[in-house]
Amino acid sequence: MPVLPPDNHKSSLLPFQDAWSITEQIVHCADVDAAVFQRCRWSIAEPGKQIPSLTQKWAKLMNYQNMDLSEALNMIKSIRKMTASHLKTIVDRDWTKYMYNYGYDPDFNLEETVQPYIDHVIEHRKMIDRNIRMYKEKK
Repeated sequence: MPVLPPDNHKSSLLPFQDAWSITEQIVHCADVDAAVFQRCRWSIAEPGKQIPSLTQKWAKLMNYQNMDLSEALNMIKSIRKMTASHLKTIVDRDWTKYMYNYGYDPDFNLEETVQPYIDHVIEHRKMIDRNIRMYKEKK
């Protein structure tokens, strides 16, 4: 598994036009983790609640490129730890009863949310590895 470049300069490089940098990938994952944490909690506390979704414009509007990489990684670790701890407390319940929606799609349930949440960070890790590989090839 490649190691992240040690400085933010390399982490901010774009491998090609319209690609996200390593920093943008990680900060995006932190935002999604925070959103999923809230989705899980809303679906349990108020099943069926309409909640906002993230859109593609977040990366630019939230200035992902200039965010602190270490803080984003720490946020991911903390949120995932807290989410996992909470989900363990309800492991024996029927997760299909915990619903939420965005107001334009059908309802999602907690059971349907967990695997895409896991897969999301794996897909971004592949893009981060691609960026590292392309950076090394350009040297």
